[in-house]
Amino acid sequence: MKFTTLILSLTAAVALAMSSTAFACDTCGCKSKKASPGKDAPKQATPAKEMPAATAPKKAVVGQMAPSFELTDIDGKTHKLSDYAGKIVILEWYNPDCPFSGKASGQSVHKRGTVKRTQEMTKKANPEVVYMLINSTSNAPKEAVIKRSKESKSQWGLESPILIDHGGAVGRMYQARTTPHMYVIDGKGVLVYQGAYTDDRRGGQGEEETNYVVNAVMAASNDKAPEPANTRPWGCGVKYPR
Repeated sequence: MKFTTLILSLTAAVALAMSSTAFACDTCGCKSKKASPGKDAPKQATPAKEMPAATAPKKAVVGQMAPSFELTDIDGKTHKLSDYAGKIVILEWYNPDCPFSGKASGQSVHKRGTVKRTQEMTKKANPEVVYMLINSTSNAPKEAVIKRSKESKSQWGLESPILIDHGGAVGRMYQARTTPHMYVIDGKGVLVYQGAYTDDRRGGQGEEETNYVVNAVMAASNDKAPEPANTRPWGCGVKYPR
């Protein structure tokens, strides 16, 4: 009897102790909980987003918008292609010391009159045509390139601006290979022609030469695609920096 009473007393004591512990834990908030994968599991670090690859420089392609550029001419004036929006633009890659370009020789498009005839014929067809020369020569100091360009402009009586592309960024963007290398951009900003000035590399045909630039301007003035739109340019190689 005494043994049974002792057992009952011990059981009651244990139950009371457990009840007290549970009450204490509920009160202090130390009751153990299982980690919830969604809420309490440690969050994994979000991997950093990869930076987008640098966009490759746009290249000039016939039938597409001509790449925009901004260059300063030999007189210090800044020219942006966007300044001439709505107008047909002719670009002539130029080198005063190239016999096919600005140097006085029988092959020079300036000495033999090709450039002058082109400007007269295109202006007659479309008075708002813009003609610009670009000198990407970079195998000499910039000051020397500007000086030679000024001397050449005076020699040929050029009224069109000569833009300096020292370093050749614009030349490479347009993939200019020779002097001269010609480009015609229509009033919508689309490159419609690139290549040779004429079919007469050596300058023996005179006014009988086929002038691809004039043909392109005439076509663009009538909202037509010139034929041909691409030809192989001839002349001296553009003197890009090494």
